[in-house]
Amino acid sequence: MLPIVVLAGGRSSRFGSEKALAELCGRKLIDIVYEKAVEVSDDVYIAVSKNAPKTKEYCIKKGYNTIETFGSYFKDVKFLLDELGAFISVACDIPFLESDDILDIEKAYWRINKSLVGVLPLEKVKYWRNNCIYKNMIIVGLNVVSEHEDEFFFLKNDLLAVNINTKEDLIFAEEIFKKLKRKT
Repeated sequence: MLPIVVLAGGRSSRFGSEKALAELCGRKLIDIVYEKAVEVSDDVYIAVSKNAPKTKEYCIKKGYNTIETFGSYFKDVKFLLDELGAFISVACDIPFLESDDILDIEKAYWRINKSLVGVLPLEKVKYWRNNCIYKNMIIVGLNVVSEHEDEFFFLKNDLLAVNINTKEDLIFAEEIFKKLKRKT
């Protein structure tokens, strides 16, 4: 199993506070995502930085395995690749992540031996807001980072399109959880 890194050291500038600590249906985003990652691996890290000191403190108190990064996505990815080799990158703001999503992208990596960018076809997604869209695909915060060239990987879980960038996104996600009667 590749190491899994949950990215939680960003500035959260659009959110207005440390996004990883935001609560969705009474649970912190970081806990929701971390628990899905540890369902499939013991080799899980939370990437923290000076940008999110409360997140770092919280993760250390919880006993999560943290790794200090710069708090800048591209610098962090390069640093993590140098430190860990190929790894699975998971954004802390995708609360509908399932352990099978992680397993699927890792299996694909071993099969084709390329870096994988998790995407969803826009036409198959029911719920989404404010996502990065490229050629009618929603870019999702689940990737395999390696030294190899990139390839898009089509994920099955269309709820991965729900990511939290703003407080409005958090309210939107909570409405979906309630509508689908899901538990965090």
